[in-house]
Amino acid sequence: MGIFLTAFVLFNLTLFIGNYQITNETLKQSGLNDEQLQLVTGEMGTLPIANLSKTELINRISGAIEKVNTDLKQKENWNLVIYNGNDVVFNVAKAGLSGFYTENKTRKTRDQKQRNLL
Repeated sequence: MGIFLTAFVLFNLTLFIGNYQITNETLKQSGLNDEQLQLVTGEMGTLPIANLSKTELINRISGAIEKVNTDLKQKENWNLVIYNGNDVVFNVAKAGLSGFYTENKTRKTRDQKQRNLL
């Protein structure tokens, strides 16, 4: 039982090991339309931003969305306000993750494709 629990804990920890990066490509996968994407990208500053922890990634994207939304609400530009900020953060985090899990998954997919070609 002890071996199982140890393996289970180690497996769960691997899900949180990794770095995040924000690039133009990861932001394009956020689900924002082109105008919203341009506003958020402008607020983010120079891209790419690499080697972020999960907390740093969430803070940077959420902060940029909040600033953009504040400006849009002051200008009463309601059609560009980002109402799904949590979904945007999730999509960018998913696209920008690099680490053990994603690299292992990529290697596994590549190996499967090579086997299918043989």
